Amino acid sequence: MAWSELDDGTWTLPAGRAKNGREHKIALPPAARAIVEAVPHRAGRDQLFGDRAGQGFTSWSRGKQDLDRRLGDRVKSWRLHDVRRTVASGMIALHIPSDHVEAVLNHYGGHRRGVAGIYNVHPYEKEIQLALLSWSEHVLALVEGRASKIVTLRSTG
Repeated sequence: MAWSELDDGTWTLPAGRAKNGREHKIALPPAARAIVEAVPHRAGRDQLFGDRAGQGFTSWSRGKQDLDRRLGDRVKSWRLHDVRRTVASGMIALHIPSDHVEAVLNHYGGHRRGVAGIYNVHPYEKEIQLALLSWSEHVLALVEGRASKIVTLRSTG
């Protein structure tokens, strides 16, 4: 994440940095905004996180190995991509519609691919915002050891 990609609580991931080559706008929930606001600005550096000046995160495998050492046997073996899978699965468990979850992940699946994608040009910005607000509340409730304030709509069929 770069300071130049942030504007009033919205993170715009440029197309050139997105895996699918599509720009992605994300309205950050309050908890994420608080993390961003706590990051000190470093002179001559646009990236918020990472060790190397001007490059952000590099050597993911080395960082993951260090994290694994620090966690020890307290967690099962996992890969960095498992974080995306966990978030996506968790959002589905919160009854967030799958097309909204795909939009959060910047995926262009069935609802935005092929013939459906020709007609569906909706940017999903509000849906992404609501999904991330729900996920944020869920995670905060887990971390704080309290009941979640999320009210889900359940189908009867």
